[in-house]
Amino acid sequence: MGETGELIIGGVGLGRYLDPAKDAEKYAPLDSLGWDRAYRSGDVVRAEKEGIVFAGRADDQVKVSGRRIELGEIDNQMTEVPGVKLGACAVHSTPGGGSVIAGYLVPEFEGSVDLSEARRWLVERLPGGMVPALCLMDELPMKTSGKVDRKALPWPLPTTNDDGSAPLEGDLAWLAELWADQLGPLPFTADSDFFAMGGSSVALARLVSALRRTHPDTEIAKIYSHPTLESMAGYLATLVESHDVKRDPEPIPASAGWLQGLFLLALNVLNGFRYVVGSIIVVWILAVVADAGWVPRPPLLPLIVGWLVMFSLPGRVLIGAATVRLLTAGLKPGHYPRGSWNHVRVWAAERVVVYNKYDVLTGTPMARGLHRLFGNRIGKGAHLYHTPPVTGLVSVGAHSTVEFESDLAGYWLDGDVFHVGAIEVGDNARVGTRTLMDPGTRVGDGAEVLPGSHVTHSIPDGELWGGSPLRHRGTAGLTWPEGSPESTGGLKTWGAGRSYLMYCLGTVLVGLLPLIALIPGALIVLTRVIHIQEYEIVFPIVAVWVPVFTVVTAVVWLLLVVAIVRLLAGKIVPGYFPQESTVGWAMWLTETLMQRTLISTYPIYASCITPWFMRLLGAKVGHNVEISTAETIPHLTTLKDGSFLADHALVTSHRAGFGWLHVGTSVIGERTFVGNSGIVGPDRDLPADALVAVLSSAPYHAPAGSSWLGRTAEPIARAKTEADSESTFQPQRRLKAARAFVECFRFLPAMVSAWLDLMIVYVLTEVYMSHGMGLDGVLAAFAWAGVVLTVASTLACLVPVLVKWALMGRFRPSERPLFSSFVWRNELTDVFAESLAVPSMIRLSVGSPMFNVWARLMGSEVGRSVWCETWWLPEFDLVHLKDNVSVNRGTVLQTHLFHDRIMRMEPVTMRRGSTLGPNSFVLPGATIEERTTVAPGSLVMRQETVPSDGNWGGNPIRHLEPGDQVVSALVVPTPAPPTAGTGSDGAGTTSAASAAEPQRSAGSTAAPSTRTVTMPLGDATTHHEGASE
Repeated sequence: MGETGELIIGGVGLGRYLDPAKDAEKYAPLDSLGWDRAYRSGDVVRAEKEGIVFAGRADDQVKVSGRRIELGEIDNQMTEVPGVKLGACAVHSTPGGGSVIAGYLVPEFEGSVDLSEARRWLVERLPGGMVPALCLMDELPMKTSGKVDRKALPWPLPTTNDDGSAPLEGDLAWLAELWADQLGPLPFTADSDFFAMGGSSVALARLVSALRRTHPDTEIAKIYSHPTLESMAGYLATLVESHDVKRDPEPIPASAGWLQGLFLLALNVLNGFRYVVGSIIVVWILAVVADAGWVPRPPLLPLIVGWLVMFSLPGRVLIGAATVRLLTAGLKPGHYPRGSWNHVRVWAAERVVVYNKYDVLTGTPMARGLHRLFGNRIGKGAHLYHTPPVTGLVSVGAHSTVEFESDLAGYWLDGDVFHVGAIEVGDNARVGTRTLMDPGTRVGDGAEVLPGSHVTHSIPDGELWGGSPLRHRGTAGLTWPEGSPESTGGLKTWGAGRSYLMYCLGTVLVGLLPLIALIPGALIVLTRVIHIQEYEIVFPIVAVWVPVFTVVTAVVWLLLVVAIVRLLAGKIVPGYFPQESTVGWAMWLTETLMQRTLISTYPIYASCITPWFMRLLGAKVGHNVEISTAETIPHLTTLKDGSFLADHALVTSHRAGFGWLHVGTSVIGERTFVGNSGIVGPDRDLPADALVAVLSSAPYHAPAGSSWLGRTAEPIARAKTEADSESTFQPQRRLKAARAFVECFRFLPAMVSAWLDLMIVYVLTEVYMSHGMGLDGVLAAFAWAGVVLTVASTLACLVPVLVKWALMGRFRPSERPLFSSFVWRNELTDVFAESLAVPSMIRLSVGSPMFNVWARLMGSEVGRSVWCETWWLPEFDLVHLKDNVSVNRGTVLQTHLFHDRIMRMEPVTMRRGSTLGPNSFVLPGATIEERTTVAPGSLVMRQETVPSDGNWGGNPIRHLEPGDQVVSALVVPTPAPPTAGTGSDGAGTTSAASAAEPQRSAGSTAAPSTRTVTMPLGDATTHHEGASE
């Protein structure tokens, strides 16, 4: 009962059509009920206890801009407009390729309907994007059946203005023609609102692309803020209508590719040496511990030396640091040709860091030593949560904090120019999470940069800046307790000795856990081979047991992580704490384990298992929640029914700065969507049905149903997609079961990886045995290791290629609901790529010709002399990189979006000689034209076309002129800083001295710097949030 569907009639009383084709269509068999003939009525009905309830017509359901629209519902609302006798609507195509809804009203009598009032009436009752453009008619065309003949409704609408306004002239008339391309030939006036006339964000992006043909500086954010015809024309009048033509970038020298290939081969040889040493260590364990008769007993001392050099963290740090210093010796700030020796050696140094995996050290006191070994200058007590820069040109002052995933690399590629520069962070400063600093910039003493910012110029001492483009936000430190933790009584701060000891123990634990996870699976396999005396028989048996070993190891690892994270959760409570404290250590260890889990057990993410795993970790997760590769502190996170966290979303991340650690909770409301790389900071709650867009941050207070774009979050219009809930938010059990079945195959890549490892060991064993089993055999294994690893890595890269073409074929622009075989197969293909190709060779080869070959095999169009330093090309066939394109590190060419749980795929194109800066996103349907540069930390909107020969940057992008890097914003009032005190409950608290929250000026987009609140210090249970973040 209560389900909706089409009414189908059967039985002996059925009629027939004289036309055989029409008869076969309308009276086709219904096999599910065993009927030879059944009449498809076209009526949508709902089964209720009282009987069959008419719900509309199937042929009245249409799609407009990806949304399923029930025309009958709009008809009913229009007919209820005061003064209207009858209303009907129809969908028409626009010259620009879009669709628009037109509404036709028959008034009860002449003058009974005012179109402006009618539109306002409908806006209050219809969802966004469903309000039609209106016109009046004396009568509606009708069919003989008595129904409105929608096909006979007039189009285009009459262009006469009933309100007596003057005809449009000049720029208004020209702009109205461009509007008509997207919205259809509607009766525009100077006061017409683009969105009120049926415009969507996609239509706006198309309009902006058209405007940039004559006004290349047009910014999509400015167009959002000038929605009427007159205000938009006024904005365009302020822009320059011409620009210069850039030169074409020079091709990458062939020598660069050869150098990269040789370096990658050297890394494979080194990896082969690790396999040899690791295999001999396993042999020693089998011989000494398990007393296996089919292995020799190698001497222990060389194995200890080999382990210290090849596997131990100190050994990897020292050898890696020495290699980096050798590669970057003599590197100075400057501008170098793309593919030059200076460019290639920095690329090679980055590969050394990626290969050695130093992530476990980030956020620890040892990170300071690692940075110094790389040649960087680090002050006393600095807290470094980011990857160490290889250039050796970074300086971080005493007691400063650089937060998680910040980018201080100090270089980037613009066309054919490789920019390298020094970066300086002053004393007691803070650089927020996922912030990118340009070469040659400085953050002053005591200054603060908000998360997700792009630092394009030096920041004065003591000031607060944030966003992309960078905006002045007030005075630094106002959202932190006054004074240092050491000067605040009642707080336990660790000394240097204890801090080093605890973090060293933590790194040892992180290193031991994978080995502990291997033990149960290894014991299961070992019991099957322990009594065998011939090694040739062992390998086939082990190969048969690989699936069991893989699943058991993964499950044990996950259970170990759950146990430790739940144990640490008792130490992590909301409040403000010293960075060097038990809470800081527990937070670091939790985040490190979550990061390791994301990498090592990638197949369980973005699956039906993910919500269950998060619940085990302590998160409060509702029904039908979708969690991709999101990063969070589980027990501080609440995800309500139907919420969605996209790839790389960061929720409940801590804040660190000025010696303090801010821990808070986050709640994601029902059906709320957090987009790719979105940030929801501590103590940020999102209401129901909200949206935080790609590369955006959650605002301080967000109304229900609101949508937000940018790191300095701005509200945007959003048209919801009305899709079948059974394939999106409320899937049936059969669909859930089908999805679970497909996702069972996600463990296959891990099994393939284990089989490849076994193959490597077998081949090296054969080499060893064939050369006499002594020192000669070991040396022969070392000699062949590089070749064997190269072959195995190549196979690991080719398997995802075969899987992609077998499961998906060629990707084409389309829309698919979340619960569909297409989406599940696409995710499975991604798991093969991320679990096999990426860790074996692709992660190291990005930016080289070897990666370009693999991307082409996966279906991407990659032209000649392309430098692509990212593997995030989700639907490969939809990515088009023309000749001489430069794609920097950390970028995403996003060919799909998942809003409203509908996967929409469109191509992304970068024309000849264009550049995409580090940590930038390009959304589906976007095109970057020839020789155009999109600066670091930028967002190119969906279906946006960026004109040729320009410089663009920001989130969302805007045109940049030379020296146009600073965007001034409101300087908020500066209240007195929080002061330490004691609350009525006796807990340590901090109160803002100002009695009222600072107010924004009219029209300002900057957030207040702080708000009146009581904050706990130490182990109190309530918390404070800085409004500026």
